[in-house]
Amino acid sequence: PVVVDVAAEWCIPCKEMDATTFRDPEVRDEAERFVMVKLDMTLEGEENDRLTELFLIRGVPTTLFLDPAGEESERKVGYV
Repeated sequence: PVVVDVAAEWCIPCKEMDATTFRDPEVRDEAERFVMVKLDMTLEGEENDRLTELFLIRGVPTTLFLDPAGEESERKVGYV
């Protein structure tokens, strides 16, 4: 399974998640079960446009949970 953290440099809640959520010992322990991927949406461009369409990203932060087949099993939007 995969966790996709969709974030941007200008996103204050994204920075807060990096400083709190992703440093929390319980979250870190649970994260060991997943491949962790970060999508940096800071810069506009074709690749980020493609990823925005592919994952139906409407804003950051967005956290996607993908099952082993690559299908989305859960989505969290905003600070978690």
